[in-house]
Parts: sequence; C-alpha cells; structure tokens
Amino acid sequence: MVQSSHSYQVLARRYRPTRFEDLMGQEVLVQTLTNAITAGRIAHAFIFTGVRGVGKTTSARLLARALNCTGYGDQPTATPCGTCPQCIAIGEDRHVDVMEVDAASRTGVDDVRELLDGVHYQPAFGRYKVYIIDEVHMLSKSAFNALLKTLEEPPAHVKFIFATTEIRKVPITVLSRCQRFDLKRVGVDVLVPYFGILLEKEAITFEPEALRLICKAADGSVRDGQSLLEQAIVGTSGEMITESFVKDMLGLGDRSQMVDLLESLLKGHVVESLGMVRDLLQKGASPRQILQDLMEIVHGLSIMKVTKTTDDLAIASSTRQQCERMVQSLSIPVLTRTWQILLKGLSDVITGPLPECALEMVLIRVTHIQEFLHEVKEDNPQPKGSSIKTIEDLLALFTDHKEFILADQLKNLCFFKDFQEGHVGLYVKEGLDTGFLREATRLLTTWTGRPWAFELSKTPGGRHLKQEEESLRQQKRRDVETHPDVQKVLEAFPGATIE
Repeated sequence: MVQSSHSYQVLARRYRPTRFEDLMGQEVLVQTLTNAITAGRIAHAFIFTGVRGVGKTTSARLLARALNCTGYGDQPTATPCGTCPQCIAIGEDRHVDVMEVDAASRTGVDDVRELLDGVHYQPAFGRYKVYIIDEVHMLSKSAFNALLKTLEEPPAHVKFIFATTEIRKVPITVLSRCQRFDLKRVGVDVLVPYFGILLEKEAITFEPEALRLICKAADGSVRDGQSLLEQAIVGTSGEMITESFVKDMLGLGDRSQMVDLLESLLKGHVVESLGMVRDLLQKGASPRQILQDLMEIVHGLSIMKVTKTTDDLAIASSTRQQCERMVQSLSIPVLTRTWQILLKGLSDVITGPLPECALEMVLIRVTHIQEFLHEVKEDNPQPKGSSIKTIEDLLALFTDHKEFILADQLKNLCFFKDFQEGHVGLYVKEGLDTGFLREATRLLTTWTGRPWAFELSKTPGGRHLKQEEESLRQQKRRDVETHPDVQKVLEAFPGATIE
C-alpha cells in the first residue's frame, strides 16, 4: 500500500522506542532509571549525553512519560502504559506540562527566564512539569547562570532533563546538579538484527552483507542507520536491497579504488599510483577527501592487524579479501609510519596554496616508506647481548639509545657491587625511588633480546661511577698542575689559573 506524502512517517519516527526496554545498547541507563523510579528515588535533574542518534531525546521523552503516566496508579512507573491521556499527549508532543526546547535556537538569558516564568506554578494536567532542553551546551553563559538557582532548588513538581552532544561545553556547576547518563554508540552486532526485524515489518527483502554495510556506515547512530535504510528502500523501489546497490549508495565503489591506490603506494609503484590519483581528481574527488579516505583505510588495516577482524572496515566483501591479503604483508611500523605521513600531508593539503601538488608530494613520500624504515633501522642498529661486558658498556648502551636520564640515574644513584651479563647487583641509598630500575630492566631486555635483572643489596658499598669519574678528573688536574711545563707557564704569568 502506498502512503500519501501527508501521512508518511520516516522510519526514525515510526519506530521510535515507546518503552525503556526498547532502547538499544543502553542497558545501564535503562536499569538505573528503572531502579530509581521503582524505589522512588528520582533525581530532580538529568543530563543525557552521547553522539547523534543514540536516543538522548527519546530517553528524555520516555522519562517524561514514566513520570506522568497514570495508567497504573498515582505514582511514576518504569513501564508507562502508552494508552493513558498523559502518555498519549506526551507521545503526540502536545502535553502542556512537558516543555521541550531546542537550545540551539533559544540560547539567550531572556529565553531561559521566559521558560522558567511558570516554574513555581503547579502542573495544569500532569503529575510533574518536565523541562526538556535539547543541545543544552548551546546556551549562553548568562543563560546558564539564570538556570542555576532554579536547577539547584527546584519545586517538588518540576523535573529538568537535558540532552547534549558536547558534554564538555556544559559548565561544571550545571553538571554537578544533574544525574548524568552517557549513552553509548550502538554496535553493528546490535544494529544488524534490529534492522533485520524492521525490514521484515516493512516486507522488504535484503542481502545480509548489504545490511551489514549500512550498519557499519551508521557509525553507532541508530537514527543515521534508519535514514540510510530508508534511502536504500526508496532507491530499490521496495525491492530487495542488494550489496551492490548499497555499495554504490554509500560510495564504497570509490572505497575499493582507494584500497587499490593504497596497495599500489605501499608497493612503491609511484607512476601507477600518480596515474590513479589523477584519475580520481579528474572524476571530482578532492585532495582532502582522498587523503582522509586513505587514512581511514590505514586505520582499519591497523585494527585488523591487531584484532584479526575486518569489522572496522566499511568495505564490500570482495575488497575485504584484498585487505586481508594486504594485512598479511604489512607490519605495524609500516602502517603507523604511513598514517603519520598522511596525517602531516593532510595539513599541507588543507593549508597549502597548491592542494593537488601537495597531495602528489605526500603520496610520493608514502611510496618510499619501505626505504625510509630501512634507513631508520640502519641508523639505530640493535646491539647484541654479547656486546655488554662491563658496567661502562651498560651505561654506554643507554647513552647510545639517547636514554640520557636513565644513564644519569644509574651513574649518580647506584653503587655497583656485582656485574654479570644479564644480572646486576647494586646498592641504592635508603629512601631513594628505585622505580627507574624497572624501566632500565625493560629496555635492556628489549635491546639485547635476553632477560636482565637488577638485584638490590641492603649493604652499602660498591662502585659509584660518578665518584670514580670525579676522582679521575681530579687526578688528571693534579697531573696537569704538577707538570713541569705547566709550572713554568704559571711562574711566567702570575695569577693565572688552570681551567
């Protein structure tokens, strides 16, 4: 049946949760509010925070229903009936005591004062007056100040519910007066079965991989996912939603080209890579978008390398196999260094006078990533365990690796009593922090490829390298001072000193 344009409701509105248990992925919020309402321990102010489309405003409306529902008696309920006059009025956004304000359009102090004018009057229809302020972080400083006093000591019949995507912009003085709930992104594993049920209700068939791509592209937002799902339904005219259609709809065909480009870059095929980039530019891609897409793929490959899963890549199934092959041949140092080059290059592309030229220069750098890492390895050879024969060798190792602070601590704080390769016995004066020895142990083990241990002795004594160094310096000075030639110079120049 075809709905008229006047009666049609988008999926996000038609399937908006009507009960707390319908909220997906927000178990902590649901459990806490349910327990609070059941026990009668209801705060006077709440703040819901999270990314777009995870249910902040919906949660606020559900809470308003729970506070005012009369279907089960004269007390708030954690399971609003949805059929009493209170629930129906709130559901249709016409309840006179539930005032919903968008702070993005009413940011000033006068707006807040106007809103709070009736705060001391009893509810006209419901059990509570409920003030829902969406995007509360948009209020001005003066508006927040006007809100504070009422928020701290509101009348018993008033509840405040705030929603925001920018919790850090809300003054701490406001946060401290609210019960805070952080709504989580909804994972792909939760969205896929939910959207599958939704499509069954809509009598729409789909390919499982198509649904997974949509859920991945939603990036944790239920509303974004529903919007993409609706776009796919309209785009296929109600027929089966296929992977190929979703791939084209989301631009994942271009993503496959980006994977090809990255593979070519990391193989060092500079001419081929530049040709692919110029083709993308000619088709309308921007230098900035090309770099951002490459960075997203590098990030996804890095996560694949660590977690052994492809869930973090929004790509078609055929391209996923290509990425799995790439991951097998790439190391974490190559991936992280590639990320660093692209990140620095993105800044050059955004701020530079010649974005396309900057893009090509960045990608040329990426094609030489293997050579760069080889040079770094040659410049920083890993010493072998057999090269450390003395305490002096040990200190020189820390200096060679530019661990100057640790080298200084070993020289100044430690009295070395015993030394064998892999084991050092020493004494440290009582009261001094010996935490630096743990880091020294870790680094030595990493550098030499064999375990090392520092054993602390309670008996004073041992070689103190700093004292030995100072004694040697003083002895050299005495040798210079007593040298006959130096004596003659000092006699010839009265008052001269040796420096």
